[in-house]
Amino acid sequence: MSSRSVIRVAERDPTGQYVRYDAMLGQGLWKRVYKGFDEVNGMEIAWSVVVLSDRIVNSVPNLWHLIVEANLMKLLDHKNIVKCHHFWIDYSKRNLHMITEIFSSETLLHYIVRHVPVDDTSTKNWCRQILQGLDYLHTRDPPIAHRDVKLLNIFVDGNTGIVKLGDFGFARFIEPGTSLNNCVGSPMYMAPEIFQGNYNHMVDIHAFGICVLWMVTREKPYSEFINNDEFYRKIKEGVKPVLLNNVTDPQIKHFLDRCFAPASTRSPAIDLLNDPFLTQIESSPSQVESSLSQVTRGQVDRLLHVVKEIGHGNKIFRLQGSMKWNVSGVVAMSLSIICNNNKKKKNVEGINFEFPVEVETDRIHQKINQFLMDNIATQLKLSKEDVIVATEIIKQLITEILPQPIKEKPTNEILSEQTGDESGSEAENNGMLSCLGKLLSSVCSNPQI
Repeated sequence: MSSRSVIRVAERDPTGQYVRYDAMLGQGLWKRVYKGFDEVNGMEIAWSVVVLSDRIVNSVPNLWHLIVEANLMKLLDHKNIVKCHHFWIDYSKRNLHMITEIFSSETLLHYIVRHVPVDDTSTKNWCRQILQGLDYLHTRDPPIAHRDVKLLNIFVDGNTGIVKLGDFGFARFIEPGTSLNNCVGSPMYMAPEIFQGNYNHMVDIHAFGICVLWMVTREKPYSEFINNDEFYRKIKEGVKPVLLNNVTDPQIKHFLDRCFAPASTRSPAIDLLNDPFLTQIESSPSQVESSLSQVTRGQVDRLLHVVKEIGHGNKIFRLQGSMKWNVSGVVAMSLSIICNNNKKKKNVEGINFEFPVEVETDRIHQKINQFLMDNIATQLKLSKEDVIVATEIIKQLITEILPQPIKEKPTNEILSEQTGDESGSEAENNGMLSCLGKLLSSVCSNPQI
């Protein structure tokens, strides 16, 4: 192996399980994220290094609070939250080291800039996943406020569409009967109550609303403010982004209004998951299968609606039929008899019936004959010769429809009194129908294909 292909190890954690490489994944004002490796579990990890301020390092309560928070973060386990595996503090260098799962794809902000969807389907999918992660945080005991929900802290896997909420540097637990008062977060995403110094985990819902507004419009909110002082003043006053006026869909607008409502009436994550904007309208499997089945059946019916004709004396026996889709081993047929008297055609009353068949039988001829005598002969006033002819035409039709040939020797004497032979073209047509029937009979015998 070439020495160039080996990544140099820059650092190991105190346990020796994790190694850090020089390759940097990202960088912020107080934080650097490197690529690393878990040598016990054999997987890549993200190694974050957070610079600790004097306020934290020189304060025992602040250090204790930081350690407690980091330990509790390790307990979080949700599919839409980046997993924290391990952490420790390097007091000599004033750094907090955190080992998390690595998300090789990009942030949601970069993703929506690169990909412009044709509708809101992908946006809805991302919203559901983000809200599921927030609902998990907000329903812990005690609840957890992320306090820095933004598109740059949401990661999307382009191969699977899975979205995860990361970067818990500002996250805090909210003990019962208390509130948060630190003014932290990214200004554009901050709820008005953060500036008032009295807030809880519902500030994450406001920040989520800003994310949604950016996703549905593909424009940066609050871009109408050029002056920073005016920008902060408007946010503190709770002024909503002018970009909201560009949202014309009433369902999306109502959804965003719920996110930007005052803290006391703002909807929690679980309620937003049930909002009509995110409600998944899915066709039931039975409806989909039924529609597809009807199309398929119609196509096959046009190909496999077999028609047979046999002339006998002054009569023409015409039979058409196909396998029933919803009943196994049953052929639906329609029999009509045309009489030729003095060169005038007279339609004898026809009949529709269903005939149960067995693919492998040596008595199919007798079964058809008995079926005709019991169910049709009297109604159509068939003679014994008519029954013989009808038996043969039904047998021929069944032979073409069934996926396997019927095991029975041909009965030569059945049509011995037949007056006319089939024309060459008629025989050729019957031959083509036979080939077509055998080719598609397997489809006919399996209606769910």
